[in-house]
Amino acid sequence: MDSFIVFLILYTLFIIFDLVPSFKKEEKKVLFFSIPVYILTFMLDTMFSFGSNLVNPNQAITDFISSVFHIS
Repeated sequence: MDSFIVFLILYTLFIIFDLVPSFKKEEKKVLFFSIPVYILTFMLDTMFSFGSNLVNPNQAITDFISSVFHIS
């Protein structure tokens, strides 16, 4: 729960100092990239802070490389 509060404070600062000026300048390309990235990372941080077991991509990548190059 403590990490969720830290994430919430940091994302509030990100929105104030990054997204609000982009809205004011009407930088649509920046906003089309920034908003989905912020939403995705906030969701992942929220899941992490409440103890969700996220999938470790390292094992999937290792298995894929092993199967492609026939490494045992």
